[in-house]
Amino acid sequence: MDIGTAERLSLVADFSIREMISAPGHRSLRNPDAVAKIADRIRQGDVAALLAEPILIGIFTEVRGERVALRGVECLDGHHRLLGGLLAGAWQRIGDLPPGALDARVNGWPAKGTGPEGRWIPLEVARSSSLSESDWFEVPAAWGAKGPTAQISGDISGWDESFPEHLRGIPLGALLAETMDVRSGSAWR
Repeated sequence: MDIGTAERLSLVADFSIREMISAPGHRSLRNPDAVAKIADRIRQGDVAALLAEPILIGIFTEVRGERVALRGVECLDGHHRLLGGLLAGAWQRIGDLPPGALDARVNGWPAKGTGPEGRWIPLEVARSSSLSESDWFEVPAAWGAKGPTAQISGDISGWDESFPEHLRGIPLGALLAETMDVRSGSAWR
């Protein structure tokens, strides 16, 4: 039985955003200053424009005996916005985000989907991985990627062992701490 996005998100509503994993290759941010600006906007209650396009998360599960268990949750797209909410103190758990702010894939499958959708990762991460060349392809620039990008199957998580350890995703709490250190050497406020 397939369930809708709202039902998927309700099952992980108490999951900590600090524990959510970043996408492969996202151990630092393109624009750390954007996180502080987003945090300021969230503190001022200006979230509608930030969430015009939902943040995309991946919920990864596995079968343990006869039960389905949560392996982890990953930010697939929207790292800056999630970190801004975390920095602002507004979003500590998935359930803290406003309705409609998130979209979710479960093991790569969208709600009501027919299979895992492809996902984008930095091209260099795909090239450095142990994925076979038939498991990924370079995304054409005309598709609007923000830099050199590869597409892989959506059922591959950011902590998958096919990625070298130094390129696997890290908890967003650690990414926020790293971003803060890079930006100013101390906490933003």
